[in-house]
Amino acid sequence: MSAPLPPAAKPTTPWYVGAMLGVSGWIAAICLLGFFAFIFQGRMFDNRTAALSMGAVLIGAALVLFRYAGRITFASQFGLALSLAGQMLLGIGIYELQRQDVGAFWFTMAAFEGALAIALPNSVHRAWSAYASATALAIAMARLHAGFVTTGMLAAGVAALWLKELEWARFGSVLRPIGYGLALALLQVAATSAFVAPWILGWHSEARGHFLAPWMGELTAAAVLIVVVWKLIEREGIRLPQRAAVAGIAVAALVGAVSCKAPGIAAALTIVLLGYAGGNRVLCGLGFAALAGYLFAYYYNLNATLLVKSGLLAATGCVLLAARALLRHSWRPEAGIENA
Repeated sequence: MSAPLPPAAKPTTPWYVGAMLGVSGWIAAICLLGFFAFIFQGRMFDNRTAALSMGAVLIGAALVLFRYAGRITFASQFGLALSLAGQMLLGIGIYELQRQDVGAFWFTMAAFEGALAIALPNSVHRAWSAYASATALAIAMARLHAGFVTTGMLAAGVAALWLKELEWARFGSVLRPIGYGLALALLQVAATSAFVAPWILGWHSEARGHFLAPWMGELTAAAVLIVVVWKLIEREGIRLPQRAAVAGIAVAALVGAVSCKAPGIAAALTIVLLGYAGGNRVLCGLGFAALAGYLFAYYYNLNATLLVKSGLLAATGCVLLAARALLRHSWRPEAGIENA
């Protein structure tokens, strides 16, 4: 019996190579902008029409390179640099058009970057555009004094995307980089809101008058964590009110409650669970790194003595060990019944 061989799979670029390509693309884009500034003596940056026109030309050239020479490393790298430079020029032009309404500018940039994430067929570019779109949306929401909801919005988007990974497998070349970009944006927004500069995303804005406002993002992220745990448990054939399902959701709710005092924990654990469930080492590693960073930042910024901090660490370890024992005890009997 003979049959034709299946088509050869397209070679994929390792994630660390993609990350280095993104960094080098930014460096090349800055150099390219410096070249334009030298040639036109800075007049392009003062003329919004020129900035918009040149930005559109550069992005169009990048689209052509990605579509017709995307497999050539030099061409894809050059296209990435052209697109990033074009995005900066278009951003300057759009800002000049909407200078009177900065919030509208950031909403426009979020929509623009989202369109680029779909239109330009390059994985590094799609991840960057998705990240830029989500970050611009977070800043736009902050201008409306609602930056605290962005964490929950991004957590819901990341969960919806990666939970349906098997259903959109045929569109993986488009949606997978976007999923990475949104996950990175979620972790960045959570860290910025909690530890780096809370005022950027509206935690110290007028919305603080509502007693739920500062914690609304973490509450929605905790709710997303509970839903993710519930869906993953159902995927294993265990449903409510089985004891294992109740125990898993209870532990997720406990972690979500703790995350309201230690921001970012729910978002990072959501990404870890999604990565582990899908066998995605990149996503899982990103979540673990973020989780360690959030715990370190919370411990460092905690206004307490070293003795109190040590006690909190010990108590946290005991709670985690107890949760593990509870899950193991809840899972075994029903697994044995199903296998009988």
